[in-house]
Amino acid sequence: MDLTNKIYSRFKNNYIIILFILIFVTLSFNVLTNFDNGLIKFTSILNDGEVLNIKEELFIQDDEKIKSSMPEINSAILRSFETEYITLKDVSKQIDINEIGYWNIVPEKITIVDSLLNDKWNLLNGIGIDFRKAPPNFFEDFTHKLFQSKTARSYLFNYSLNHVANLCSKYPSDFKENLLIEMNDLLLFTNSLPTNIEKINVMVEKNKNNISRFNRQDRDYFENEFIDNLQDYWKGFIYRRHVKDKVPIAEIKTSILSAQIKIKSINTNEQPTAMFEYDINNQLKLFISANNYTIYSIKSQKKITLEKGVFIQKVKYLKGDDGEYYQLIGVKASKKHSDGFGLPSRLKRGMLDKYPFRKEIEYLYNSNLEKIQ
Repeated sequence: MDLTNKIYSRFKNNYIIILFILIFVTLSFNVLTNFDNGLIKFTSILNDGEVLNIKEELFIQDDEKIKSSMPEINSAILRSFETEYITLKDVSKQIDINEIGYWNIVPEKITIVDSLLNDKWNLLNGIGIDFRKAPPNFFEDFTHKLFQSKTARSYLFNYSLNHVANLCSKYPSDFKENLLIEMNDLLLFTNSLPTNIEKINVMVEKNKNNISRFNRQDRDYFENEFIDNLQDYWKGFIYRRHVKDKVPIAEIKTSILSAQIKIKSINTNEQPTAMFEYDINNQLKLFISANNYTIYSIKSQKKITLEKGVFIQKVKYLKGDDGEYYQLIGVKASKKHSDGFGLPSRLKRGMLDKYPFRKEIEYLYNSNLEKIQ
């Protein structure tokens, strides 16, 4: 009996030790792999003095590849709104939701109608329409008629929401997080619509006697000024749908709430947390996400997240008698030119160097991610 107790006691003690080791190894493994989460991976081996160039064009090229899976609109009801100047195919290609991507949840307002007009000019000879004879506001008239139809609105909303939900399963997990932040902001904005409309009414009434040929401070003037100051395409979209197309506020809020429920239900636990991952000399890892740049030391397991608005363009490897070092070279955007999610829209077009909003920065770290002053 004593021998049995001794064997059991030894087994129990060994089991506890083994279990502790397994837990420790598992936790250590999780720490080591927690940062191994870039959707698109690059490996770079640098010799002393060599430079890794982070190509900005990758930002838009890889994003476009992921977005290219969006299906065309196929609705007989929407086709009933076509005219000789605009077709459903035009709408499928130029619909605002196409502008949503990993780097830009809020589209640039100048790209949508302009690109439609450019496409029409390019198609002029192919389809035999004299675009110069088209009514001046044909696009605005078309969208107005479209969004006045509740059936059309419902179809476009579900079509767009399904596309965005599909992107959540393809993009890194912070895309979903940023979507929900934007949706919550849009819900607050929708609640404030009556107050903002009343403010515009007051301004119009106050300036009704100032309208002249050279001073067009009418309702359109104040509405356009208000929308421009929002600096958020979707808020302007919501305002126009309510004011111009008479879409009820209750319907807008219901749509946003249903979108939030659907996006929240998407499981992104297995999704990467960054778009790009650079493994540099098997010593450092650089992760680039929509929100920021993160650097991770494989040796020390130290992680540094750079402040919002910092963009790393080059990594230079330096080796000497005093050790190994990495020089991070890039720019820092002003708050004015950095959007809500950190990356200016210029970046995704590969045009970061062409704008004067930046100031150059250089950081120096050793392989343990200790910053050198």
